[in-house]
This record gives sequence, C-alpha cells and structure tokens, in this order.
Amino acid sequence: MNQYQRITLIVGAVVLLLAIITTPKVIYFRGGKRVAGQYERNATIDPPNAAIRSVGVIGATVLIFFALKGIDGE
Repeated sequence: MNQYQRITLIVGAVVLLLAIITTPKVIYFRGGKRVAGQYERNATIDPPNAAIRSVGVIGATVLIFFALKGIDGE
C-alpha cells in the first residue's frame, strides 16, 4: 500500500462520516397533542437515504484505491 492509497482511505473515511451525518432527517409526528405550541416530534436519520449515500462513498473510495495501486509513492 503506497502513501496515496493511505491518503485515499483516510479521506474516504472522513467523507463517509460526513455523508452519514449530513443525511436529511425524517420527522415523525406523534399523536395530535400540542405541547407548548408544538407537536411532539422525533427527528431521526432516514436509513435508506444514509445507506445509498454510504454505498456511493465506499464504492468511489474503493475504485480510487485500486486505481492508485500501480503508482509508486513509497
């Protein structure tokens, strides 16, 4: 593994974390009660959207990793 591949893996891990954290939230409303002028709600990460983004980032990282395999950068 050369230095470019290591850098690619580190950057890929950071981008994967950002892709999961910045996934849009889905808000589920519970019941019809209003609490202090607001409906009770629970915001959670949308799992299918986060999975699609994660697979895209992982796929791109793996492709770049293997593309850099032939480059000498010891």
